[in-house]
Amino acid sequence: MRVPSSIQPHERATLLVEIWKQSTQVQQHFNDVSMKVRKFAIVIFSAVLTGIGLSIHKSVFLQIFSFEISAAVLFAFAGAFVTQLIHFMDTYWYHIFLKSAVDETLKIENKIKPLLKIEKLSDGISKASQSVQVISLLGLIHLPIGYKEMFIKIRLNWLFKAKNVDSSTRHAIFYRWLIMLMILAGLLSAFIEPQATQNPSNKFLHSGNVPEVYFVSGNNVRLREGNSQNSAIRAIIQNGQRIQVLLDDGTTWIKVRILINNQSKVGYIHRDFIDNLK
Repeated sequence: MRVPSSIQPHERATLLVEIWKQSTQVQQHFNDVSMKVRKFAIVIFSAVLTGIGLSIHKSVFLQIFSFEISAAVLFAFAGAFVTQLIHFMDTYWYHIFLKSAVDETLKIENKIKPLLKIEKLSDGISKASQSVQVISLLGLIHLPIGYKEMFIKIRLNWLFKAKNVDSSTRHAIFYRWLIMLMILAGLLSAFIEPQATQNPSNKFLHSGNVPEVYFVSGNNVRLREGNSQNSAIRAIIQNGQRIQVLLDDGTTWIKVRILINNQSKVGYIHRDFIDNLK
């Protein structure tokens, strides 16, 4: 906004101060909005971690084609995707407007300071904000940790560097670490295998009001890949082996899970070889 140069200096100063107030209010508005968006991202992050923890604790698995994948994996990658969307919105909707408001405020201040004969307004805050230091791994990977001189001097000065970061870089560090931690949790969850157990919380889809855990009633019982006599044999099961029923649709073949040598295997057993199965 331009102020006419023909008006008196004191009137010009008054108008510039009013414009400066409006500009700082706009700046404060976008700063508040951006902080609320980041708080929401933290809520999403906490919810995703809770979902991952419950999925692992309850041993919730989803069968996708012939694979059983922990629900924690889906929680993690869905959370990372949503957080990236929030990052995009915050960066290109609010943070960019905040930076523009700050730039306009500084321009107005440069006009006010000689009129009012003052040295600093909010530009001192902006300069301080741009000189924040964080710890950087080899100067390449910025950690969400403030720089501490004694930490660097005492421990691994060659590995941890001090890095000056502005508000835009700190903004990116915040979201990148949230997304990276969720992806890491998802990758680790992908290696979790379902375990056969008597815990009722580990229930997979099966029909009928029947107990979850049964025992094999026969020697050299075949665990087959499909519900057919011609399907490939996955394992040979001996009498008394504990199994977990995954699906009983009333037909001849029952889908089960069994733990053999600490490895979980899923397949089909003829219902005649499952003790007490109705």
